[in-house]
Amino acid sequence: MTMPDPGASLHNASLDYYCTFVVVAAAAGPVTFSVPDPVRFRFSFETGTTPHPDGTMTVTWDYSWFAQAAQEASIAAALTQICAPIATLLGRTTTDIQAAAKVLRVWTLAPNVQGQGAGSGRTVLTSVMPYP
Repeated sequence: MTMPDPGASLHNASLDYYCTFVVVAAAAGPVTFSVPDPVRFRFSFETGTTPHPDGTMTVTWDYSWFAQAAQEASIAAALTQICAPIATLLGRTTTDIQAAAKVLRVWTLAPNVQGQGAGSGRTVLTSVMPYP
């Protein structure tokens, strides 16, 4: 999933990548490896707020610095660098460890105007990042 188009009244507030590994057993011996609790990479896009007399505020954001394909390639490369030594420790292949990895994308969309009497709810969209 590429960056969602939030429409005119919302913006992409952040993108989190949650990385987990299911249990992988060693080729020999009673040893297992897993990362059931996610490791998170967070990209925040909100840059500030402008208050209004009615108590609401307008949120500003900037996506110009974010290149999703490049960031995901970097995350995949980092995971592969982690998978190789784990595979060696377990007597497994790097491919075995990569297959145990899952990367979940979590986009958080937020209203452009927030505060009492205005939109304050956030919407979450999820998808799986292909890896390896």
